[in-house]
Amino acid sequence: MSDPSQLPDDLAAEMREMEQSLMKALVKLRKKQKMSQEPIAKATGLSQARVSQMENLNGGVTLEALITYASVIGAKIVIVPAPTPKKKSATSD
Repeated sequence: MSDPSQLPDDLAAEMREMEQSLMKALVKLRKKQKMSQEPIAKATGLSQARVSQMENLNGGVTLEALITYASVIGAKIVIVPAPTPKKKSATSD
């Protein structure tokens, strides 16, 4: 994923929030299925320790690793358009 330090502050904050939300959802699903980190490590080619770091957002993670992680736990990562901010209408009195 991109280096957030190279992005404008608002975009970097939004990116961190999305990463946290995504990993939190994936970990929650993994735990709900009573699955350890080991099957994810095997499927992604990462060590169990690295999977733990990934889940705790310590260090970068590749999109391929995220997609594989999701697949192993029976999930899909779906992209949806972000809601567009409503434009404020100018009212004249």
